[in-house]
Amino acid sequence: MQKPLNVIVTGLLLGCLLSVSAILLKNHERKGSLSKMPVATLRMPMAISDDPRESDPAQILFNTTWGHLENLASPLVEWSVDGQIRAGAAKTFTWIGDELHLDMRDDYRSADGMPITAGDAAFSLKRLIMLARNTHGFIADFLCGDVELKSIDDECKGIRVSGNTLILKPLRGKDFLLRMLTAMDFVVLLKSQIDPVSLKIKSFRNTTGPYRIEENSEGHLTYVANKGHWHHSDKMPLEIDLIPYDPKQSVRDENNRPVFEIFTDDKTDIVINFSSDRPDLYSDASTLVPSASLVPTLDIGRLIAVFTPRGLKELSATRRIAIGKAIRDAARSVIVTGNKINTPVEQFFASYGDGSLSAEQLSQLRGIFAAVSPDTTGAGVRIALPKSMAHVAEKFKASLPEADCRVDAIDYVFGEADGEPHVYLISTDTGWTEDLGLLSYSVNMKVFYPSDQAAGQKWVRDYVEITDKEERLARLRDLHFKALSDPWVVPIASQAYYTLVRSPWQYHGPKLFNSGALWHLRRP
Repeated sequence: MQKPLNVIVTGLLLGCLLSVSAILLKNHERKGSLSKMPVATLRMPMAISDDPRESDPAQILFNTTWGHLENLASPLVEWSVDGQIRAGAAKTFTWIGDELHLDMRDDYRSADGMPITAGDAAFSLKRLIMLARNTHGFIADFLCGDVELKSIDDECKGIRVSGNTLILKPLRGKDFLLRMLTAMDFVVLLKSQIDPVSLKIKSFRNTTGPYRIEENSEGHLTYVANKGHWHHSDKMPLEIDLIPYDPKQSVRDENNRPVFEIFTDDKTDIVINFSSDRPDLYSDASTLVPSASLVPTLDIGRLIAVFTPRGLKELSATRRIAIGKAIRDAARSVIVTGNKINTPVEQFFASYGDGSLSAEQLSQLRGIFAAVSPDTTGAGVRIALPKSMAHVAEKFKASLPEADCRVDAIDYVFGEADGEPHVYLISTDTGWTEDLGLLSYSVNMKVFYPSDQAAGQKWVRDYVEITDKEERLARLRDLHFKALSDPWVVPIASQAYYTLVRSPWQYHGPKLFNSGALWHLRRP
C-alpha cells in the first residue's frame, strides 16, 4: 500500500533532524571515558589529598584552600580584575563617620533559597574571632579590642546589625579594613550551615559563593554553579568536575608532573595557578596543546631564602650574607638561567609597589652584600629546599658541596621536619599595594621576624595605628630593609602565576594578584 506524501516528507524530515542531532552530539563529545559531558562542564584536576570540603576561612595555610574558598564563598567586598575594591556580598559599602555600613544584597540566596543576610555576615566574623587562627589579618584587634569573646553570642562592640545592614566600627586601622575584608578569611558563611558547638562547617551545598559542592554519577566531587549568585553567567563553567589524581604517580617524563601529564593527555581542561609551583612546566604543556591558552599574572610571586631561628642564632650576620649569596647564586643557576619564567630580584616587595626600598636603601643594601664573598662550601649549614626544586636538587647541592641539603622546606614550615634547618627556600606571594593581609601572612609564616613571631605581630599592630600613609610606608620600607640587610630574608627570583586552559574556554582573571576563581572563565 502506497504511503501518503505528507507521511513520507515527515519521515524524511525526522530522519534529517535525527542525523543532524547525532552529528552535533558527536561534535560535543571529547575523547576518553571522562569526557562525555555537557559543553558547559569543565574538567579540573584535584590532588587526592586536597578535599575542598575541608576548606575553612579560619585556617588558610595553602593556596589551594584560598582557591576553593574563592569559588565556594563570597567576601563582603572584593577586588576587581584591575585592582579596585568593589561590591561583593554587600551590594553597597559606605563610610558614615567612623562606621562602615555594608548593605547586603536583597536577592542573595543559597542553592535551596536560603537568604544570606547581615546576620550571617556578623556571625561569620565572630566565628573567625572565636576560632582565632586565621592568617590574613587580626580582625579581633580592629573590631573587638581587648574584649575576648567567650561565646559566639557575646557582644563585640565593633560589630552590629541593623536590618540587612552590617555595621562595622573599627577601633583602629580604619584605612585597612576594606582591603582586609577582601581576603578569603573574611567570607560570609550561612549560620545554618555551621555546627553551633564546634563551629565547623557542616555542608557545602548551601554555600555563599558562585559554586556549591555536589557528587556526580561517577563519584567525583563537582562544583555546581549557583544561579542566584551575582557572578553567575551562562558562559562560565556551569559544572566543574574535580578529577582526582595522585601527585606522586609515575609520569612518562621524569621532569614532568602528573597534573600536566593528565592535561596534555586530554583528561582535564585546566591547570590553574594554584595547581603547581613549577611555572616552567606550564609553558612546556602549552606547546603540546596548541589550542590551549596560557595566561600569566604580573611577577608577584617570590622565591626567597628565609633564615630560621636556628640560623639567626648560630650564624653571624656576615655568615648569613655569605651563605645567602651562595644560595641565591646556586638557585638562580638552576632555575633562572636559560628560561624566561623566573627573573632575578633584589627585593621582597615589588619594585613598583608599596614597601619597595628607597634608592638610598637599595644602594646601601648592595654595598653590604658586595663587601662579603659568597660561602660556596656551605660547611655546617643545613638547607631545606622546596619540592618545586626537587628536580634540580642535585645540581643545587653541587654548588654547596659541604651543606646538608634536603627537600623538606614545607615539612619545616608546618613543623613536620626531622630537625631544624638553618635556612629554607620557599615560594610566596608579594603585593603591589599596602596589603595588610599579605603582610600579616608573611609574619604568621615567619618570613618577617622569623625568630620572634610575637614581635612581628606587635609590629603589625603598631603599624596599623599610624594614620599617615607616608609615615606608614616609611615604616614598611624600614622593615623591608632590615629583613634584607640583617638578613632574615634573601630574595632570589620573581615569577608570574599561570593559568593554562583548553579551548574553547578563555580565562579573564586578574593580573595584579593570584586567583583561583573559576567564574573568570568564559566560553564564546
